[in-house]
Amino acid sequence: MRTFTDSAGRAWTISITVGAVQRVQAGCAANLSMLDRPCAPGQPPLLEALQRDALVFAAALWHLVADQAGKLGLTREQFIESLDANCLPGALEAFWAELADFFRAWRPPPPAPPESPAQSPAASQAAEAVPTAVSTPSASPGNSPA
Repeated sequence: MRTFTDSAGRAWTISITVGAVQRVQAGCAANLSMLDRPCAPGQPPLLEALQRDALVFAAALWHLVADQAGKLGLTREQFIESLDANCLPGALEAFWAELADFFRAWRPPPPAPPESPAQSPAASQAAEAVPTAVSTPSASPGNSPA
């Protein structure tokens, strides 16, 4: 977990979990597990949007700290208002470090290459039906060739 401090001096803890990724996606259509994809057609990849667009970052950040804000009686607007230019670098640093820790621990598999005609479902089923090796008797002392 990483922390940052807002312009009012409040400390916020960022914790990236699968639940947090789901909250962010449900709240602002930003899928933190798919940083290379845009949130909507015609937009930059999420990775770039989070780094360069304060509004996109603030929306995602809100969903990561909303429970903490609720305990303090803060609304979304009050939280976002407390994100000034002086605290955003610390918030970004905490966010990226926490997200990097999440991915280092999870290590998702790389994306599958696009399907080619040879990899169609029918071709895959046919390939599975064909034996990949011919089994031969082993050349053990009791089973030597004649």
